Amino acid sequence: MTTHQIKYFISAAKHLSFTKCAQEHYTSQPNISRQISLLEKELGFNLFNHNKKNLQLTPSGAIMLTHLIESIENIEKGVATAVNASQGKTGNLIIGCLDPFNMELFVPDYIVPFQQKFPGISLSLITGSFQELRQGLKDGKMDVIFTLDFEMKNIQNVISHKISDVLPLILMSTSHPLAAKSDLRMEDFRDETFIVPSVTDSPGRLEDVNRFLSNFGFSCSKVIYSPNIASQLIYVRSGLGVALVDTGITRMELSYYKYFLPAPQPETITAIAAWRNDNLNPGVNLFTQQFSQK
Repeated sequence: MTTHQIKYFISAAKHLSFTKCAQEHYTSQPNISRQISLLEKELGFNLFNHNKKNLQLTPSGAIMLTHLIESIENIEKGVATAVNASQGKTGNLIIGCLDPFNMELFVPDYIVPFQQKFPGISLSLITGSFQELRQGLKDGKMDVIFTLDFEMKNIQNVISHKISDVLPLILMSTSHPLAAKSDLRMEDFRDETFIVPSVTDSPGRLEDVNRFLSNFGFSCSKVIYSPNIASQLIYVRSGLGVALVDTGITRMELSYYKYFLPAPQPETITAIAAWRNDNLNPGVNLFTQQFSQK
């Protein structure tokens, strides 16, 4: 039984005519008759009543018609699904995002349009620390991550794309003594304790912070390491010190935080998307194609 034979049978049953079936499939009437005959021989019973002037389905033919229509629809659906899978239009894509990152930097421009264009791809969105994102990318548990550019020195074999520039700022609690100072300057933070992500979470981050502060003539004199950025914000909220973060961080708009934006800005931080250059998930290619279109 071939798909051509099935389609010929369905068409002949629809038209109750081998001639019209042949016209629909751009073949000859004798070929249709021969293929139906071969199908009947294989099945062991007649599909049509051939003894009457008008072509009619036998009871067995009517039963087979119902099942074969369903079968051919499933075959065509399976082929379409397989083609989509080969092109990356189905499957899973796992996206990691720095916690607490401002989702508005990438969700409206990349996540929403991608889901609308490729509804067959199941998206999983996971938040994590710098370390969790790096490890997720390394282990293949994340396909694409959204993080900050200074992390690139800690990740190997990846491709990255700039999403947006964000500005460095000093974050403090509203209960911090400097929070009420009206003419605040960067020099006022010279003797403050800086909360910095741990070496495990973001290797080299303290050096990055000191490089930034050196533009204002000082470096961190006192440091407290936090396990990750989320903990860093809790430390700041608790009044244990201040932190160099950026405008891409959420939660700092809450009433118990105050931030100071240095001026002039000696440098910017860039929010990026990163993915492994050896990731074979075809969905990654479809997702990252968006970056060249912006």
